[in-house]
Amino acid sequence: MDDINPKLFRNFAFGSRVVINPMAAMFGGIVGQEVVKACSGKYHPLFQFSYFDSMDSLPTESSRSSDYRPQNSHYNAQISVIGAKLENAEVFIVGSGALGREFLKNLALQGVSCGDQGKLTVTDDDVIEKSNIGRQFLFRDWNIGQVKSTVAASAVEVPETEYSTTLSGNAEVFIVGSGALGCEFLKNSALQEDSCGDQGKLTVTDDDVIEKSNIGRQFLF
Repeated sequence: MDDINPKLFRNFAFGSRVVINPMAAMFGGIVGQEVVKACSGKYHPLFQFSYFDSMDSLPTESSRSSDYRPQNSHYNAQISVIGAKLENAEVFIVGSGALGREFLKNLALQGVSCGDQGKLTVTDDDVIEKSNIGRQFLFRDWNIGQVKSTVAASAVEVPETEYSTTLSGNAEVFIVGSGALGCEFLKNSALQEDSCGDQGKLTVTDDDVIEKSNIGRQFLF
């Protein structure tokens, strides 16, 4: 034990038992891509080691232990790694299209800027067209013609008190459909452990069957 680097051991302890949404999404994308390759027989799979670390995400300055104390919310994993400083962060996002909506989703799942002093600003002067509906899970048919930034901000804005009490592990969630949007909802619900408690219940309904054309578009199949 005397030969162990205290700083390395401390950094390892920060993330030893946590799941952080952006990192899980990144590895989930890589694994999903390899599964599609194996199932379809197309493209060349990865035959190599992959190393990834995110030491830059860990705090460098000394912080109080109270900053990493669990707050009985679904942000506990994140707080145990980097503290609660993201709650009061000021973030500015340019664009709410293909990349912007992913950033917004991840920031919302991490509770970024949800504190009393936090501020999240989104700007996009484009309007929603019919062609956007199938590619953007934040927009719906009735949003056609509206400003993208306004609709996107409204879609991810949920009161923190309501969010914390509802998604506490014992939520009863009912998802209609397990297609393109359903896969995203299921993934996010699993990452947040919405219904993993003793009293939680997650129900999914979809009367459709899996076809070959679904394989390349659904990471669950």
